[in-house]
Amino acid sequence: MKPIREKVAKALITDAKDQMLILFRSGTHPRFAHHPDLPGGIVEDGEEPLAGLVREIREELNVDVPPQKFAKIYQKSRETDYPHAKYITADALYQVKIPEFHPDKIRLSWEHEKFQILPLRDFLRMDFPENMDGYMRGVIEFLRERENSAK
Repeated sequence: MKPIREKVAKALITDAKDQMLILFRSGTHPRFAHHPDLPGGIVEDGEEPLAGLVREIREELNVDVPPQKFAKIYQKSRETDYPHAKYITADALYQVKIPEFHPDKIRLSWEHEKFQILPLRDFLRMDFPENMDGYMRGVIEFLRERENSAK
């Protein structure tokens, strides 16, 4: 069976206090319900990852962020074998820094049930589900290594 190729682009949105926005997937989300998540998602065919990220943020949060505000900080390819198919995924994480969060302006889509704004270091110390999505597992490992090397 031929592998399925996909691209995933998500955002680490941080503010001047080094707080970040974390989402939690809804119970109706088809993949990893109730798990922590970052804004963004699967890039559509023919779409550039950054354009897909901007679109996903608009869809998921009802917030517009200009593409020039983002900086790519992580990129990795991974393979996942599922019983029905093999996936080859190109993962990307972009960071955008904003002066401050305005929680009252965030409007979540059906994909997420809640959000939280918390210090990045607290996010990295959270207990994450063992069966976590491979994208989030890779990003958390990257962010923990980055934080440790900054010490």
